[in-house]
Amino acid sequence: MIGTLLLTMNSAKNDNINIFYIFCGVESFVLSFIVVFLALSRFNKQTFIDTFDTNKERVIFLVSLVVLSCTLCYSISLITKRLYLSNNSSSSNEENEPIKYSAKLEVIESINLDSGDYE
Repeated sequence: MIGTLLLTMNSAKNDNINIFYIFCGVESFVLSFIVVFLALSRFNKQTFIDTFDTNKERVIFLVSLVVLSCTLCYSISLITKRLYLSNNSSSSNEENEPIKYSAKLEVIESINLDSGDYE
């Protein structure tokens, strides 16, 4: 039972990480597209057709887009791993330690506690 719960939690965590990478890639692509297009069109002084008039400009656009997108996506994921996951790992070590408690009545099975003092 606990093993299947841990497998379910790990698969959910992996799904979340995969979704994060997909959104990170899309965000990097869109941001890179905007930045590279504005740079090549001289901050929108040229039309879209004038910007991509020659093959040289198209190649420059594609290479710049790929390099900038990959750099942004890698940087965002690296920053996230170092900040978010490093903070998360210290708290997960604390979760593995046994919980210490004290009680007047040891509950071994499911019973209804109708009366008594609760502190």
